Amino acid sequence: MTRNLSLVLLVLSASVPQGVSGDAHAGTLLAQIEAFAEMGSHKTLLAAVQAANLTDALKGEGPLTIMAPNDEAFATAFKAMGVTADQVLDGAKGGDETLKTILLYHAVGSKVMAANVTDGMEAETLQGEKFTVNLPEGKDPTITGGGILPVANVITTDVEVSNGVIHVIDQVLIPPSFAAAMKAQMKNTLLAGAEAAGLTTLLAAVKKAGLEDALKGEGPLTIMAPSNEAFEAAFKALGITADQALELPDLKAILMYHAVGSKVMGADVKDGMEVETLQGEKFTVNVKNGTVTITGGDILPVATVVAGDNEFSNGVAHVIDQVLVPPTISEKLKAAAAEKPAAGAGEKTAENVPKLSNATTTAAPEAERAVDHATRSLKAATGLLLGIFGLISVVLA
Repeated sequence: MTRNLSLVLLVLSASVPQGVSGDAHAGTLLAQIEAFAEMGSHKTLLAAVQAANLTDALKGEGPLTIMAPNDEAFATAFKAMGVTADQVLDGAKGGDETLKTILLYHAVGSKVMAANVTDGMEAETLQGEKFTVNLPEGKDPTITGGGILPVANVITTDVEVSNGVIHVIDQVLIPPSFAAAMKAQMKNTLLAGAEAAGLTTLLAAVKKAGLEDALKGEGPLTIMAPSNEAFEAAFKALGITADQALELPDLKAILMYHAVGSKVMGADVKDGMEVETLQGEKFTVNVKNGTVTITGGDILPVATVVAGDNEFSNGVAHVIDQVLVPPTISEKLKAAAAEKPAAGAGEKTAENVPKLSNATTTAAPEAERAVDHATRSLKAATGLLLGIFGLISVVLA
């Protein structure tokens, strides 16, 4: 259940941690990992290697390339998987081969330096399966394994030792075969994914609207989940606060506009596709040059899908960078804004914040609140976790 210790090659322009020697004769892979652990960054990796009886391999002749998750990577993975470090280590000591298999997925049977890597390169590991290396422009190189945890960033490259090279990564990697089995067995719900991913604004709205049971029910559902930043942008644009949004009568309707009553994966989407939501109205999906956007009511900008296909036991979540507002509510808000100007120069009074109901047109301030908070509600999942981990990373649970 643990996340692998990604052992592989990678990427340009990263620096060796302070105090770590890059001398090819500075010792073995095992000695270097021990040095990392003494510096406080790879204690879990060292413990895992020892529990899985892989120390001899790391001090052997080599050469090997090791993708080495730091302690934060393991902590994130354990939390997302609902296990503790002790449980994983004790299992390995008792003869469970899972940890050993995952660690071998972090090792390549040759010496691969950052300069040897190309975008989209697939590397075969000692575990037998492959991971994929990508070189996004202007960002750290990434490594993609089975997909149950977030993509790993290569944060330190080319730490050479006598029997190979180490590249430090910030997420644990899981072999594709393990990831598939785990996805089939996992019980994480959309609600749990949102909690693991820290989607506090969305969670507050879901709780206020009484939708928690729906997000941990049988499903399947598809959730378009606005990020925390998406909610902040919406509140600012609409001139309301998070607290005001939580009190909107249309909060539940707005949140349900972010939900579809079936499981819709990225591969199912076509340009111009209209999707009916649980709120009753539709939004439009467009696909252009690999970017997916979603258009609802036009009171807020079009939303872009920034992290899709976060799967859970009861559905899938797609993280978006804007809140969606149903067309009918969007029209109410625009009409209310046009009919009821502010009471004073930027000043808000009780009279200036009318109530937005499902049946009547109301003033802009409170209506806007409804839009904002509702939108937050559907923050997709898991990441977290990723994700969830995450699923982190991320996303509605």
